[in-house]
Amino acid sequence: MAEFADQLNPETYNRVLEELLGQGVSRRVAEGRARRIAMVEYKKEHGEPAGAPTPTAEREAAAPGPGNVQSEQAPTPAPAPAAAAGPAA
Repeated sequence: MAEFADQLNPETYNRVLEELLGQGVSRRVAEGRARRIAMVEYKKEHGEPAGAPTPTAEREAAAPGPGNVQSEQAPTPAPAPAAAAGPAA
C-alpha cells in the first residue's frame, strides 16, 4: 500500500508536494516526503488493513525463545587469515 499512497490520497500528496517544491526541496526528496505524509493520512482515515502484521509482532516471531528452535549462542567468529610472509630482516 505504501508505494501507492499518492494514488490512494492524491489531494494530500499533491498539496504536500507543491509545498515542499515551493520551499526549494529537490523533487526526489519532496516526492518521498509527500508520499509518506499521504500514506499516514490515508491510514488515519481508513485504519490498518485487517490481519496486517505489525513490526513488533514480526520481531517477536523471529526472536529466539523457548518455542523457537534457534540457537541462543552467539555465532563463532571466522578464523583470522594467516599473516602474509614478509621478507626476513
